[in-house]
Amino acid sequence: MSDWGKVFFAVRCGHSADALFLQCWTKFCLVGVREGDVVSAPMSELPQHYAADALALGFLESRCDSIMYIDDDMIFQPADVHALRDDPEGAAYDGLMGLCLSRSGVHHPIVMQPNEGGGFNIINKPEPDTIIDVGIVGLGFTLIRRSAFERVDQVRKNKEMYFQWGPKGDSEDAGFCEMAVKTGCRFGVSSRVCIGHRIKTVVVWNAEAQTVEYKEKARNPKKMFMGRDNHE
Repeated sequence: MSDWGKVFFAVRCGHSADALFLQCWTKFCLVGVREGDVVSAPMSELPQHYAADALALGFLESRCDSIMYIDDDMIFQPADVHALRDDPEGAAYDGLMGLCLSRSGVHHPIVMQPNEGGGFNIINKPEPDTIIDVGIVGLGFTLIRRSAFERVDQVRKNKEMYFQWGPKGDSEDAGFCEMAVKTGCRFGVSSRVCIGHRIKTVVVWNAEAQTVEYKEKARNPKKMFMGRDNHE
């Protein structure tokens, strides 16, 4: 097992959660939560960066060791959460994200590796069955250790927000990761855990075929049964 310890599960919800996400979230809350974990009330009707920051503050006030951000348009199974937190290779990382696709434009995998020019390269065909080192992780389906926040405390100015948009339009997750990397934090994306991203359809990375897969529904509805005897 990896050592993410007790996990604080944190959902950002804009105005209304997707129905398929609610199926996934409800099933996870029934069968996926472990002893010592905390399930936070979803943070709703706040801008993304304010929601992320408010959840971080709640996590830091808890006794949990790590926070797991899950956005309200992610499509997943409890087994996906377990696979991410239990991967032995994950112990080497301060933040670890499941592999999901961008929601707009060309639906490419969100795997961003730093380049020599100070920017980032998008890895269109990530290597399967591994953890890929990246410079930035999003907050869609992501574990972050308490120690990463403690390190960021060393470099953020005047107790500014952990998550905030940059002056050049950089997203709130990028700002946090860039501060964390300066302190020696390491981030990765697991191609072993491929998560659906709900748009008008569901897009998910097919690691075996090395391509984007489009689905009308996230899962077979018969497998979405919420009973406690279904642990897949």
